[in-house]
Amino acid sequence: MAKRKEKPLTLEEIKAKMIQQSEESWTHSTPLIGLAASNDGPVWLPLDPSAAEGTLLLVMLEFGDYLSDAILGLISDMMDEYSKLPWRPVIAYQPTTLFLKQQKFFDRYRNQSNFHLIPVFSDQAGDWFDTLKTNGAPTLAILHQGIVVFKEPFGQDPIRTLLQAEEQLHQILRVEDPGLPLFRVTPRATKKTLEKGSIPIDSFTLGGNWIRGANTVMTEDSSATLSFQFEGEHLRLLANLHPQARDPSRFSIYFNDEPLASAHFGPNTYQGDRGNPTVELNRTQGVYEIIDAETPLRGKITFKFLNAVENPVILYSLRFA
Repeated sequence: MAKRKEKPLTLEEIKAKMIQQSEESWTHSTPLIGLAASNDGPVWLPLDPSAAEGTLLLVMLEFGDYLSDAILGLISDMMDEYSKLPWRPVIAYQPTTLFLKQQKFFDRYRNQSNFHLIPVFSDQAGDWFDTLKTNGAPTLAILHQGIVVFKEPFGQDPIRTLLQAEEQLHQILRVEDPGLPLFRVTPRATKKTLEKGSIPIDSFTLGGNWIRGANTVMTEDSSATLSFQFEGEHLRLLANLHPQARDPSRFSIYFNDEPLASAHFGPNTYQGDRGNPTVELNRTQGVYEIIDAETPLRGKITFKFLNAVENPVILYSLRFA
């Protein structure tokens, strides 16, 4: 007996299935949009009237870098200025680190104006980033009624990229309402630190026992050291305790082989028991402000780990500004 063909799903049934499958990946909102398979590859499928009839500003970020902190503030300003208009920002990120897989990490944004109102999508498989061909880089895109009408990487001039997107948003809003009164678009200002770059993991000089991963280094050696060349006023570390760590892990910081002066301490650096500048890593914080200097520093930074044997650590990235 011939096998009975399954009845193709209707569009509404496809949407309902996509909503059900992606619900856990959305925070602050029900699913707004998703990617559906087609003969020509993935296509954006609106799952909510705000995406089907309006405009989504897709903010593809790498949570933890300086850029994400600055952009969140600027997007919040836009939400206040363009309230009650048919658009919504959506933040997407890839949970590529242990701390990004823990909701507690996002408590650091709880005092950020409007953050609790911004839909946040965890792109666990990286499909959104791949479809937009971002190469994993922070990117800004606009989807109008499910169609991509703008896409630019934030790059070295994120303020300019945001300006271009805002100009495009004006054009879209005025198509829907030609007489809509809008302020002239000008470059937005931020008091947040704008990132100058990252320090590649392969440029680290490692002492002691380390395990290198694709984009990480890990140690469980309490005599381990890590050093690199630094030039800037601000330095932050993206790191995590290993899941098997018993307690917080600590390391001391040296600048040109001398203990880092207290005048250069970042918010997460403190004077340790032996008088050495110390940073303590826990399970959920993820982002650690190591250096906050008033004038640029230039030289060698060294981390000396103190108790990694029972509290191994995973280091992901160093960002400077």
